[in-house]
Formats: sequence, structure tokens, C-alpha cells
Amino acid sequence: MTSLRHLRDCLGELDELERGIKHGIDSMCSKLYGAIDWQRRFEADVSHELRTPIAGLRAQLEEARLHPGELDVDDLLERALRDVERLQSLVDDLYLLAQLQAAAQPAEPALLDFGDLVQSELARAC
Repeated sequence: MTSLRHLRDCLGELDELERGIKHGIDSMCSKLYGAIDWQRRFEADVSHELRTPIAGLRAQLEEARLHPGELDVDDLLERALRDVERLQSLVDDLYLLAQLQAAAQPAEPALLDFGDLVQSELARAC
């Protein structure tokens, strides 16, 4: 009877371990999907932020091409330089963000042997 009870206890520990691993994997997947969703929103925001000054610059240059006699060169250059400064600022921010993300990445991911983990948990539990 004792060995049967011991076996039942070990199986209960295995069930608990399985639930813990499942919960951990579910949590990891949830975080991963959240990160992917955040990245998609970020990319859309960056794209919009970059398009705005580019569209403004294009409109100014096309207007200057269509109406060269009505052109106030100083005004055109001032508005174009503001758009270029905005683009430069956005690119600088993206570069800084890329550097910060690269610095935050672990040097090398660690591999985990699930077989060893299960064996050690079984040895500890039984």
C-alpha cells in the first residue's frame, strides 16, 4: 500500500508540475503576443510620424514647381528646413531607441533542458 500511495503522491506532483509548466508557457505566450502587438502599434505610429513631414516637404516642393513665379524662396526654405529638422529628430530618436534595445538584450540566451528539470523536480518531490 505504501508504494501505491507513494506512486499516487508522485503522480499528483507531476500533475502540479505540468500545471505549473503550462501556466508558465501560457504566461510567456501572452507576454510575447503583447510585445508583438506593441511593436505593430509602434511601427504604425513611427510610420505616421515620418510621413507627416515628408508629405509637407513634398507638397511645398510640388507647389514651388507648379508656381515658380509666385515663390517666396525664404519662406519655402524655412518651412522645408523645419520639416527636415523634424525628420532628423525622429531619426535620432529611433537610433537612440535601437541602441537602448540592443544594450538591453541579453548577450546569449540560456538553453533549458526540460528533461533535466522534470527529473530534478521528480527527485525532489518523491
